[in-house]
Amino acid sequence: MSYLETSEQILEEIRGDSELVRKAFEILHDNDQLTPVGAGSKYWYFSVGSFDSLIHGRLFMGIKISKNALPEEDYGLASVYSQILVDKFGDKIKGELPLFYGLLVNKKGSPIATISQDFSEGGKYRVENDNELNPLLDKIFNDERHSLIKCGIWVNNQRKLVDFNHIHDIRAEYKRTYKELQDKLKETNLGKIYEPLSI
Repeated sequence: MSYLETSEQILEEIRGDSELVRKAFEILHDNDQLTPVGAGSKYWYFSVGSFDSLIHGRLFMGIKISKNALPEEDYGLASVYSQILVDKFGDKIKGELPLFYGLLVNKKGSPIATISQDFSEGGKYRVENDNELNPLLDKIFNDERHSLIKCGIWVNNQRKLVDFNHIHDIRAEYKRTYKELQDKLKETNLGKIYEPLSI
């Protein structure tokens, strides 16, 4: 099963959890009094809660609210880059990536935020900047070293690659795959979770 297929399988479980979905959109509408578990120059990250995946066990979900990026672009980059990285390196990098990425869409049909696996587990683990480069990123992207390092965080004594907004220059041999995957996401409802009408 591909990375995107696994992600979509988990998102389907999330769609079936009406309380978790409702809570996610409520956080989006009223987060002034909440404390982010993670924050960067381009985003805030809030914990939503946990759910029991039939295949993957207990998973935690968080919302990433971008300060200056379109959510659909953020989702597209993270999903496609993760797919390419897993296709190329498999288990060597899979454990550093969230198991899923999704896109929250409001009642008007507009994307408003992304969701992903919350490695802080609801704030249980402190999130810190990562200062070391995963050398595998250098084999896929032409971006400067400091930009590649910014993709990572350090949480629970592990590096996790969660923030791909800093990467924009994929190597030539992967550009066709990148475009095909981006087109697939744009042409389908993959990754989308819609706001309940009752909120």
